[in-house]
Amino acid sequence: MNNEETYENVNRIQELYLKLNFCSSIINNTVKWGALVLIFWLFYKSIAALSGKNTETDILVKFIGQFSINEYLMYLFSLSGISYGLFERRLRKSKVKKLSDRIKKLELLIDKNRTSSNLNPEGELNDGEQL
Repeated sequence: MNNEETYENVNRIQELYLKLNFCSSIINNTVKWGALVLIFWLFYKSIAALSGKNTETDILVKFIGQFSINEYLMYLFSLSGISYGLFERRLRKSKVKKLSDRIKKLELLIDKNRTSSNLNPEGELNDGEQL
């Protein structure tokens, strides 16, 4: 094989790569935008199927219609704040429990006569103890 044949083969491979890349981008965009269109079409069909009929959705819509947007925001922020606080509390306790043995070992390396604070592994006082 000479250099000229090698360049021709490289050019054919590059052309094939460009064609495949172009086809894959067309398929990718078709799937992505087709799925979006399908979602909106199914939403439209579900609304059209319910239009003009007295269903449970009417009750739900009336119930939701009684709330104002401020009440929704209040409930949303209240629930998200409470759940965030509970999650962070659980995360802090698990992290303290995970690191407590390491801290004890390091403290004993520094001072062998060190006494315990009598805290439980979560970093809290034992039951019945007070400060």
